[in-house]
Amino acid sequence: MWWPKVQQNPIITLTSDFGLDDPFVGMMKGTIHSISSKVRIVDITHGILAHDVIQAALVIQSSYSHFPKGSIHVVVVDPGVGSARHPLLAITEKGYFVGPDNGVFSAIYKNCDQIEFIKLTTPEYFQHPISQTFHGRDIFGPVAAWLSQGLDPKKLGQFMTKPVKLPLPSPRIIPGTDKVEGTILYSDRFGNILTNIPYTEFKQSFCKRDFRLVINGHLIDKMYPSYTAAKQKEIFAIWGSFGLLEIACYQESAASVLNVKPYDNFEIKINVFEKSK
Repeated sequence: MWWPKVQQNPIITLTSDFGLDDPFVGMMKGTIHSISSKVRIVDITHGILAHDVIQAALVIQSSYSHFPKGSIHVVVVDPGVGSARHPLLAITEKGYFVGPDNGVFSAIYKNCDQIEFIKLTTPEYFQHPISQTFHGRDIFGPVAAWLSQGLDPKKLGQFMTKPVKLPLPSPRIIPGTDKVEGTILYSDRFGNILTNIPYTEFKQSFCKRDFRLVINGHLIDKMYPSYTAAKQKEIFAIWGSFGLLEIACYQESAASVLNVKPYDNFEIKINVFEKSK
């Protein structure tokens, strides 16, 4: 099989919307360690907005490649827990992804050359009794732990071919214009606004041409290489660590100043003339 080999000192990552005020994250880790005591658990984040499957999909897309090949990634953002939605294992050339079949791995599917899907149906690898509301503890965590022990994934269930795929927001060129419509994905704890404008596709447009970006009536036309290049409370654009265009406000929350929320759209006008040298 082409499936990646689980590391000798395996890693399980956790991403969820649980927050840290409740015991949910600790209970998941306890379940994992009760099966695989030597596994290393890494928290990517538990600060996903409640029920925001798209944000979780984008976060795991930007995070998983920083881990060794064969790592196991558990994502629990699961508003449909207890319903007819399936628990899922997705296997790629980079690693293993365990979570609900609700589209949370849509960005992973899009970027993989090889991928297979297993619907998790084998109850002996779950924790019992299985709660109707906490599959992270009772299904996804245990399955990840068994995988870290070297369990053959085929024992976990049945192959499937059509997982749920969400339409993730992509930049849209407005026909007949020099304008691009972008989407705000979310803001980080500093209030920096992450957009869906990727560096790889739009680098040249911003580097060599004038641009005008309008969010909620605010005009932004400055691009800086660092936060400290801006003036106090100045709003500007910057290429962030996720490889996406970010909107920031020096030592302030751009999200608060601009009064934006996830999945708001905005417009960029890129002038056709070159900047003067």
